[in-house]
Amino acid sequence: MQVAGLLLRHCGAGKFTHLLRSNPPTSVRAAARAYDTELLKAYEALASLDPLAEDQAEQCRLRLRDGGRGLRSQERLALQLRWAPGRSASLRCWCAPA
Repeated sequence: MQVAGLLLRHCGAGKFTHLLRSNPPTSVRAAARAYDTELLKAYEALASLDPLAEDQAEQCRLRLRDGGRGLRSQERLALQLRWAPGRSASLRCWCAPA
């Protein structure tokens, strides 16, 4: 269960975050909402749970150190990211070691 939960948290989230960062927030919001829904459904199936209530889903989205499962909401992340075309290349240069 722990390994499966770890894979669920990490596999796919990075690619989806890249999608959020490289497209306007208005064009990916519906996809982010669908991703969140499917992620929670996968967690329910993995843990053999009944459908989660809204407060339980919110707890799953909390960080591990805050008592959650670490399943970050991509919809919330889409609202927080600031989309700027071409910005990712400049960030790569800024973050690259000298």
